[in-house]
Amino acid sequence: MFSPDSNLRLLNVHFDSELRSTLWFPDRDTQTSWFLSQSDNVLFNDITYVKKDNAIVLGCREEDVWRFNYVMYQNSNFSSKWFYAFIVKREWASDYSVKFYLQTDPIQTWMFDWSLMTSFIERQHSTTDSPGDNIIPEPIGGSQVIYQNAGSVDCDPTWISIFATSTASGEPMTGVAIGGMYSGSANVYNDTVLPNNFLSSYVQNGTANAISRIQQHTAFGSEQGKTSYETTYPVHPTDIAGYVPRNKKL
Repeated sequence: MFSPDSNLRLLNVHFDSELRSTLWFPDRDTQTSWFLSQSDNVLFNDITYVKKDNAIVLGCREEDVWRFNYVMYQNSNFSSKWFYAFIVKREWASDYSVKFYLQTDPIQTWMFDWSLMTSFIERQHSTTDSPGDNIIPEPIGGSQVIYQNAGSVDCDPTWISIFATSTASGEPMTGVAIGGMYSGSANVYNDTVLPNNFLSSYVQNGTANAISRIQQHTAFGSEQGKTSYETTYPVHPTDIAGYVPRNKKL
């Protein structure tokens, strides 16, 4: 004959059913040991099968269990796995029994059965950690990506580019679009130093007239069309692309 063999512990932990507060454990044994070590608990052995996200009646007085908000249970006849659940409601069932309504805690129950993937949200350290600074809901939704550079960029015109209609040996070069404007010359050289031997190769091969211009530009590239420009981005901006964050960590 089949005999009920499930175990259940009533616990008082600082978790909430909205999953705003929980604990992370390095392995299953550490997790189980921590829950079993909680001194404020009531243990029930050999009870009937505990169903997921269901209710169960336990033999106890409501006055004795009002402080408990959490359970861990194990249906030993079927598995040694511990399940974890929040107590979302309790009802008086009789003078010496209470009906508990359970809601599975998915984080603790399956903590070691799934892997965290890369998040779309990049978390950064906030400038302050004062109470209330970083817990205000942000009205950000949809798929629009909002970002802003932080730091500074040196835009001194230290780069030199040479444009020509052919190589030094006379092979024709295809024109390019620069800053949205088409040029019949191609960029045949790009560096911060202009070597004499590069221009000499055109002269020696009689193709010097293929060089259309020598241009000095910023490190952004000739596509920017800038000769000198420097800008600084604040590390902690007051707004992001025009949006003023409510939390100081954005």
